[in-house]
Amino acid sequence: MPLDPKTLLSCQNSRFSPSKCTSYCGQFTAPEDCALDAINTLTKCALCGCFAGSHIHPEAKPSSSESTSSKKPFPSSSATADTIFSSRPEVTASSTFTASPFRDHSKLRENRKDDSSETEKKERKEPLKTESKRRFDPSEEDRRERFDNITGRPTKKRKSKTGGATPVPKAVPPPKLVEFHVGLYGHTTLLDQGLAKKPTPSQWQSLYTDKRILKILLPENAQPSSICSAIETVFDSKLPPAVGIPRFSLINVVSPCPGKASILERVKEMGSMTVETLKMQVATLFARPRGILTKLMPNFFYIALSRGSPDLDPLPGGSDDGQVDPPVDPPVDAPVDAPVDTPAAPVDSPAEKDLGVEDKENVAPETDKDKPVNESPKNKTQDEQHRSPSPIILMSSEEPEELTFKFCSIDYRILIRMLTNMEGPADKFGLENCEWWTGPEERHLWLYSSFQDTKTSLVSWFRRLSEASSSIRYDVVFEQIAEIIIENILDHCTPLLALNATKASWDASEKAQFKLLFSLGPSGMDLILSCLQTLYDESEKAGRSFRQRIVKEYPDLYFRLKQLPTALLGLVRHFRETTLRREYDPKFGYAELKEKLDKDGHRLQKGFSASVFSFDLACIDLLGLSAFDIREHLIQAFGHITDSTRISPAALCGGVDGLHGFYSRLCEPILDWMDVKGKDYRKLYDMFGELCHALAERLDVLFSGPTSPSSSHHSNQYTPYSKAGSSKGKGKGKTSSGPPPTSASSPPPRASGSGSSSSGSRPSPPPHPSGSRPSASRPSPSSPSAFRPSPRPIKRTYGSRVEAAEGFARRVSTFSWENMVRQLLRDYPHPQLHRRLDITAVRRLPELAQFKKLCLVYHPDTNVTAGQEWIMITTILFQVINAAKEREL
Repeated sequence: MPLDPKTLLSCQNSRFSPSKCTSYCGQFTAPEDCALDAINTLTKCALCGCFAGSHIHPEAKPSSSESTSSKKPFPSSSATADTIFSSRPEVTASSTFTASPFRDHSKLRENRKDDSSETEKKERKEPLKTESKRRFDPSEEDRRERFDNITGRPTKKRKSKTGGATPVPKAVPPPKLVEFHVGLYGHTTLLDQGLAKKPTPSQWQSLYTDKRILKILLPENAQPSSICSAIETVFDSKLPPAVGIPRFSLINVVSPCPGKASILERVKEMGSMTVETLKMQVATLFARPRGILTKLMPNFFYIALSRGSPDLDPLPGGSDDGQVDPPVDPPVDAPVDAPVDTPAAPVDSPAEKDLGVEDKENVAPETDKDKPVNESPKNKTQDEQHRSPSPIILMSSEEPEELTFKFCSIDYRILIRMLTNMEGPADKFGLENCEWWTGPEERHLWLYSSFQDTKTSLVSWFRRLSEASSSIRYDVVFEQIAEIIIENILDHCTPLLALNATKASWDASEKAQFKLLFSLGPSGMDLILSCLQTLYDESEKAGRSFRQRIVKEYPDLYFRLKQLPTALLGLVRHFRETTLRREYDPKFGYAELKEKLDKDGHRLQKGFSASVFSFDLACIDLLGLSAFDIREHLIQAFGHITDSTRISPAALCGGVDGLHGFYSRLCEPILDWMDVKGKDYRKLYDMFGELCHALAERLDVLFSGPTSPSSSHHSNQYTPYSKAGSSKGKGKGKTSSGPPPTSASSPPPRASGSGSSSSGSRPSPPPHPSGSRPSASRPSPSSPSAFRPSPRPIKRTYGSRVEAAEGFARRVSTFSWENMVRQLLRDYPHPQLHRRLDITAVRRLPELAQFKKLCLVYHPDTNVTAGQEWIMITTILFQVINAAKEREL
């Protein structure tokens, strides 16, 4: 059947079998003398050599139903042989038709590829893209049919699996380690006589304290010799040397009958002991005292010295199996010095007096028979109260919280702040040569690292103390904490205590070594203080009972712990007294001013009544002093000082009301007492440093010049503070001709730090004795001196602040109540405001509610009992809010 050339698009072999035909050709040529329908299914393609039947488009093929319906029966009834044979077209040869259907097309393709002329033409026409491109190899056709090899590369020969290499054995996991705890029993004589009883919890605690309970790890397949070697290794210092006989023997805990104490017996056969036998027969539940969890002491058993060995140190006695011996109180008629079985603090112990413990008023007797019915503790005489001690120390319910048991002392808080101010450069050179700390054998670098381990250990053991499920467990953990405090803190700080005792005879080398303590960063004295702070914090969490028990059972520990911060504070104070502040403090103005005052302070005029330093320094309450109060005092005294050349010589008077008093009664206490964590501390710290530096420079100018302070009383060296006098924008003031104003026309120099300090929890200090601030107005003609204090300059003092607040509101493009509240709380912190206002919560309130909220916070009638400054702050608040409302309208 002839084919239509329009349907001959591409070879179907390229779709069904890509390995056979990869060309989309469809080039068929009919003979010249024949019609186009002469192309039949047996005609081959001129390019690929496939038959034309494979080049029929799938869509052009008629369906089977159409072909059967339209096909006529063949031959027809009227057909003859002549008509059938004459209807076939005559096929003639053509010069252009070269693809014979009976010729192998692969040979023609191979001849074409081997033709060098055609290859050179193709290479010149299309150069190779890569050097690794290979020429076509017809022999690969067979390989492609057998293997689906995409790359065409020859496969590698695999090695035979039956080679002579030895197989690698599988890895055998190491044996599992089993944890055991071994206790060394010391009464060998009683054990040999058959009278040894199971240790009581107190005896068991003594074993643990004396390091006779140790841990060993044994493989689960350990042999008896390995078990003995492991035990002898950990107890090598306590076991006697022996040759030919075992150095120890295992002990079984046997319970003869219920209700009686368990006894101890030696294990007869140790040669066949395995780990499993050790767990099942020796390390039983009866060996461990009651209250000790299995998780804490898994697989516990006892060992003892071999027969005939001397006893170890005798252990404290006890009778009950698994119960703590009850404390025995002396009779009422017994004297005060009568011995008591349980350790207790003396009756007149200074520790109890220091901690505010009432002797025995609120302690009830042990039984009701010993106490009359109508007798109360308050009716007893003092002698009777001293004769009825109790193992439990109770606190008075009416006692304030500040007087309860607290290890942290006032000296410790001062020490923290003093060390925080000592910010010398970190210089670790020569650290290994600090032999004065513990001696030439040990360096304090290792000892400092032990404080970090002690800190972590304290946190862990205090957590176990809080999770103790029984009294026995609580006792064990309590003893361990006390041991850590004594050995890892107090004993390690003993050289510091000795150094404090000999601080008066320090030489230059000792002083240099001690200075190194403050420049070691995380390896210096701050690590000791961090360890102490952890102890104080954890003892507060443990509760009052823990601190009471420490005072009762370990009075020496308590006294040493209370003396340690005092000794450290003495070292720091001695170091600061003998070392210039510029050597360890970046703000060197403090030491510079101190040096000037000590050298030439006697040349200052003493007791000048009209001095600006005459405000009452003694009335400053450092515990409740806020940053606002300190700033107000500095503004009152040094508000007109912006440069050392502008300080009035008359203001630099000596005595307690002059620079000496300013340094010793205001500057140093504030640096030592102020909370260094407050946001405003750095601002005040820089303010003090710049002020002291300016005063020291001014003293240097005065003392080096020909004039004395008394002769330069009306000198022209001082120029009044003008409005443009401040180059840093410290504030504003009015120009005046005459003596300098005694009040602050601008705040003192501030640092670049932002924020204000957290407010104090006590009332603000009392106002000035005169009841008012010095005024900036001219002194009255009747005043004997031009520098007499005048009434408070309310408008001048706060005028610049009102302008600053309004200017802040103007600078904000869209006024925000949140920004206004934040600015107000930053610049005017309330001294009694325990926590800052939640700005977000205030922002959610309506406008009138916000105004009322802020007024309630800052109004003097609600939160402050004294102080005119808060009235002005309320006025500022009114003015700022009203100005904001007008702008919004």
